[in-house]
Amino acid sequence: MKVWRRELFGFGSLLIFAGIIISSYSNMVVEMKNIETPTVKEVYHQWNITGYFNEGEKLLLELPTNPEPPYEYGGFNISIVNQFGNGTVFYFEFVEGGKIKVSVLENNGALIINEEESLFSVSGVVSSSSNYTAYVDKLAMAWYKGPPRFLSLKKVIEEINLEYPHRGLLPFGVLLLFLGFILFGLSFRKSRSGRSIHARKMGDSSEFTDVPLVSDLGFRRG
Repeated sequence: MKVWRRELFGFGSLLIFAGIIISSYSNMVVEMKNIETPTVKEVYHQWNITGYFNEGEKLLLELPTNPEPPYEYGGFNISIVNQFGNGTVFYFEFVEGGKIKVSVLENNGALIINEEESLFSVSGVVSSSSNYTAYVDKLAMAWYKGPPRFLSLKKVIEEINLEYPHRGLLPFGVLLLFLGFILFGLSFRKSRSGRSIHARKMGDSSEFTDVPLVSDLGFRRG
């Protein structure tokens, strides 16, 4: 294989490989999570709040997270009870660095909670369709100097969307594949000039062999 053919073969193979990689990368699927929290009910300067949730929906209770000084650390209980008497008790705690830590003290079936995960909010999946009431322990008065400024019950709606963020690379990958296959094919083509020279040599040799010999002319001596 001549040098230029080897170069075409190598460069074409490289383009094909790059085109396959880029085309595959352009088709990579990414799961994007979209979270919405529509408000079910909101109250102000009260110790409790009630809202209706359907079975399987995720409940979220929001309340102020900036306690009044000098009470920076410590916490209080928050109970969430449905109309059937099932309840879940959380411990809502202010910790160092202005962060919030939530733990489950008791769960009698009001909410379904994955306790293996770290909790940063008072939330859980409701076990049945019902009114749910959240009660804030009045010990919270030490932090809020009275009832919390607001209490808000929300639904957490999570949607998983499949997206192709690199789809724009697909035309470039296809172009590389196209060019690579062209160069790859050209590397196996024989030179036309080489074929012409070979044919010309063959023609010259055949013409030379067709020249008749003197002995074959058939002349007789006088």
